[in-house]
Amino acid sequence: MRYEDQLEWKKANPPPTLQVVMSPELKARYIEGYKMDPSFAKKGFNSDERSWYAGNRFYRGADGLLFFRDADLMPRLCVPKSEQVALMTHLHESAFETAHAG
Repeated sequence: MRYEDQLEWKKANPPPTLQVVMSPELKARYIEGYKMDPSFAKKGFNSDERSWYAGNRFYRGADGLLFFRDADLMPRLCVPKSEQVALMTHLHESAFETAHAG
């Protein structure tokens, strides 16, 4: 497929998105967790979702949440170390909100 055709296809077929709501308490724990997590403490302060450049894949949203742009430049929410176990437990043990079947 020609590059121009790929661009046209991507324009006509945007990737699916999922919007979720996070409680103010959980959001505050994430933001505090970023400060304590050495992997995230210094990330995302020099850009926002509109000012991206190659080599800088982290940015902070207006609400303080940290995101990482993956290989397809799609934003992914960063989960601080302090919240990872709780998130995985919730996703794998909840009967109604699971990450995957099984």
